[in-house]
Amino acid sequence: MAVRHIYFAGLCLIAAPAWAADGDFLSAAPEIGQLQATSGWYARADLNYSFEQSIKGDRVYVSPAGAEGGSAYMGKEPISGGVGIGYQFNSIFRADMSARYGQNDVFAVGDTSLACGVACRIEASTSQNVLDLDVNLYADLGTIMGFTPYVGAGLGGSYVSYDSVGGELCGVTACLDQVFARGDSDWRLSWSLMAGVAYSISEQLMLDLGYRYTDIAGGDALSGQLQLAGGGLQDFTLKDNGIHRHTVSAGLRFRFQ
Repeated sequence: MAVRHIYFAGLCLIAAPAWAADGDFLSAAPEIGQLQATSGWYARADLNYSFEQSIKGDRVYVSPAGAEGGSAYMGKEPISGGVGIGYQFNSIFRADMSARYGQNDVFAVGDTSLACGVACRIEASTSQNVLDLDVNLYADLGTIMGFTPYVGAGLGGSYVSYDSVGGELCGVTACLDQVFARGDSDWRLSWSLMAGVAYSISEQLMLDLGYRYTDIAGGDALSGQLQLAGGGLQDFTLKDNGIHRHTVSAGLRFRFQ
């Protein structure tokens, strides 16, 4: 019996360092937990870069002849800014209201064959200004070593406006004498999908790196009158079919105590 007790005590002494090593390994493992604050207000500010965006402008209406062909495309990718105010409901869900503003160059081409009776094209370049106002809902997916990945979706309205422009004529020079296009503006429905990761710099401040896809409904872009070389005026309207934007952003979130 004594030999058996001695054998068991020896096993315990041998296993003790292994148990201690396991404890050290677990204590060194990355901490997986919830957000430090479960609820409260926060403010945000972001700098956005649209690395890819597109616009469709294939509808040109020349009254009273009807619809004609046309196209439009974006210029350089713009940098825009945004601010917002939000509320953290619990360790998972939060929501904010945000505003973003950006400007971009747009090049438009319209076919005026119906107005002139022969092939003739209008080329024009203008600036597009977009103000996004939306409400966003996010789900934070847990915190690992200070990093909190998240996904979200947003719904709102975008105020899209175009600057007025004088057009250049290509093709048959006798078709049109001159053209002036007035920039249109209107509110449009928009929605977004987001994903990103936030890093806790301090208890109140977080660095937010994210991606956002935004889809903006179509509307009027340019309208005016064509001054025909033979006399008379011809109304026209250029409509875009919507704006599709891929954006990466870097910003800060400040939590109020």
